[in-house]
Amino acid sequence: MNDSAPLTDDERWERRFNKLKEVSPEEPRPFFYTRLQARLAQRPDTGWTPVWLRRPAYALSAFGLIVLLNAGALFYYSDSAPTTTDDVTTYDGFVADYLPTNSIDYVNE
Repeated sequence: MNDSAPLTDDERWERRFNKLKEVSPEEPRPFFYTRLQARLAQRPDTGWTPVWLRRPAYALSAFGLIVLLNAGALFYYSDSAPTTTDDVTTYDGFVADYLPTNSIDYVNE
């Protein structure tokens, strides 16, 4: 099939894929699955524990960091005591800030 017309992109791709069909799949080495199962059986069951918690140094470091962050937040927020205000003062402040001083009555017009 040696035509003088140039091949289109689709035809070139089809030829390449047809060449891939001719290649036989590679077989694993003998006893591969047996060795794989033996290796998986050797592994200790770690359960659901994350990797960083399996090592005590990482776990203690994470715990220490959490304690330090909580202590820092405690000291930061304990310096400013909450201020209590009366409801009357708060209401009067709201009225002074948000209600107009010269209200125009449009209801009777």
